[in-house]
Amino acid sequence: MSQLIQELRGQHQWLVQQLTAIQADPKQAPETLRSVRKALVAHLGKEDKQLYPVLQAVGDVDPKMKQIYNHFSGEMAQISQDALKFIEKYSGKQPKL
Repeated sequence: MSQLIQELRGQHQWLVQQLTAIQADPKQAPETLRSVRKALVAHLGKEDKQLYPVLQAVGDVDPKMKQIYNHFSGEMAQISQDALKFIEKYSGKQPKL
């Protein structure tokens, strides 16, 4: 699990670096956002398949963790949807959500 967490954190850092790079070269925003979208979709899929099931299983035996998981998963679903809409808007493509 710690390897997965390290990998996810590394992906977070890469995503932040890419978004920060847009400030340095705004003309590259559409292209950069398209690569960010691809990476973000893969990242979210990895979280959905490998991270959240483990957190949910822990929540099945720990009521406090279940409450945290439920709050976190709902919040992340909304953030993910909003992030993808933003990327679609500014990458020059129409939303496909």
